[in-house]
Amino acid sequence: MEQLLTACSRLRRSSLRISLLENSISPQILREFRRQVTQPADLDFSSEEQLAKLFKLLQTWRNPEEKASGLSRFMPIKRTPSASRADLATLGDYWLATAIQQDLIQPMELSRLKGWPSLSERWRTLVRRDRSGLLTPQGEVWGAPYRWGSLIMVYRDPPFKSLDWRPTNWSDLWRPELKQRISLPDHPRLVIGIALQSLGHSCNETDLGRVPNLADKLAQLHQEQIKFYSSDTYLQPLINEDTWLAVGWSTDILPTIQRYRQLKAVIPEPGSLLTADVWVRPAKIESNGIESNGEDNADTAQTPTADLIQQWLDFCWSPQVATQLSISSQGASPIFSETAPSDLPNALQNNPLLLPKPETFRQSEFLEPFSEAINNKYLTLWTKVRQD
Repeated sequence: MEQLLTACSRLRRSSLRISLLENSISPQILREFRRQVTQPADLDFSSEEQLAKLFKLLQTWRNPEEKASGLSRFMPIKRTPSASRADLATLGDYWLATAIQQDLIQPMELSRLKGWPSLSERWRTLVRRDRSGLLTPQGEVWGAPYRWGSLIMVYRDPPFKSLDWRPTNWSDLWRPELKQRISLPDHPRLVIGIALQSLGHSCNETDLGRVPNLADKLAQLHQEQIKFYSSDTYLQPLINEDTWLAVGWSTDILPTIQRYRQLKAVIPEPGSLLTADVWVRPAKIESNGIESNGEDNADTAQTPTADLIQQWLDFCWSPQVATQLSISSQGASPIFSETAPSDLPNALQNNPLLLPKPETFRQSEFLEPFSEAINNKYLTLWTKVRQD
């Protein structure tokens, strides 16, 4: 009888498995969540060092044999053996469209969560998509943002001190003093977006023909100014003094400038490009490989796992945890994105690289998903510039 009771108790025990981006949630935060969960539960947190690997896991869980498509040429993805499917996973907002198109994730019901109203409408707009992954006010919600960062410039201070100026704007990348001194991300949307913003246009311009100087601007940048393109090792040439300036995400750069005092960083005026890490729900797959009809969806039925998911999301959006997350991960919580500096928690004040002023955030842009036709125009321009 005792063995039977023990078995029944295990069957009733709830569970939550989360695959997260490494260093985006600190061990202290995970321990605090374990402490706050009062019901018996198995909590399993695993981490991956790159968003590309998390995207690969989503593909593996969905269909190990399915070929990647769309923007996969910019995603270094290789197949691996199947891993245990998570209930939640981290994904970058830029990857949402491709994940939706490939049926890797499922919509989420967040309206009943206490923390959802604490996010500004801009965050709720970012994750509302149609079934092709495009933004739409009437779309379903496909993710829960929990951390964000800005595209910023990081530079070696000694050379600029001798020049008696500091970079403050994207247009500074074209200054003759920086000839062959710059490293940029190896990413067409980012580099073209920088050029567009330097010319006073949106980084989400859908008609590149409206910007007559764009091709020449990009050609000059590529031929005269850039020494390296890299999306993951762009800081090493800067540390090794092979370059003077690099462009990258604040979530990568802020920990680095704490270790190297000769490095300084700045958010370009008047605004920049933005990125966000979001929690997503992997697509529910039946044992025969067919997508679930949603009857056992943890977001539509109040199962023990659904309850734990809601607890986790509200936990991440609570002010105390959001403060700790912002400090420990060097990526700001979205609940603070439009908070006046004087109203921020004391620990987050006077840190404009982590939390820029609300007007800077509002003037900055997320990379919006495009149709295939517009994506092809960007790729055509990028290829032409790189070949010349």
